[in-house]
Amino acid sequence: MATPKLVVLLSETFHDYQLVPTDGRPHRDDQPPTYRGDAVGHWEGDTLVVDTVGFTTDTGLANFGMRHSERMRIVERFRAIDR
Repeated sequence: MATPKLVVLLSETFHDYQLVPTDGRPHRDDQPPTYRGDAVGHWEGDTLVVDTVGFTTDTGLANFGMRHSERMRIVERFRAIDR
């Protein structure tokens, strides 16, 4: 689902969702680290760019147990290939 100010990303695997504001706001500095992090997005043409920071260090990457620091940042790009 998308509105001019918000995109909702649904995860089928974990039956979860993530709210991604797309209204130009910065990352929140008053939010403690979480498993999903703090995501903000913006549009580059027809591509949604989601920048996520603020992850808790209690998680590992993938199923390999690779650790990460509190400085981890993930940038994802989503583009619809069809309506």
